[in-house]
Amino acid sequence: MRKVIVLGANGKVGRILIDKLKNSSRFHPVAAVRKEEQLEQFKEKGVDTQLVSLEDSVEAISQVLKGNDAIVLPQDPAAAQETTKPWRLIWTVRSKQWKPLRK
Repeated sequence: MRKVIVLGANGKVGRILIDKLKNSSRFHPVAAVRKEEQLEQFKEKGVDTQLVSLEDSVEAISQVLKGNDAIVLPQDPAAAQETTKPWRLIWTVRSKQWKPLRK
């Protein structure tokens, strides 16, 4: 079973994805959320949770993401056009670290 962490799991697309992964026999979902009050709803469903914000340090985010087979950052296409932060994280295979990728 592949462990998949979903960043922004409390968003519209993230909640749908978590439910689909949970109902699959091939995946073990992990819900990553920004606020402590969002954790309980996933725990009630039997979904593992992590508390992390993409505004945290690269080191902190990297610690949360370690041990997962896949990482998903779902985003509503309409919201993507309004994004003001011109950076993302990228997994560098050679160094096995998360690093900021700037436009």
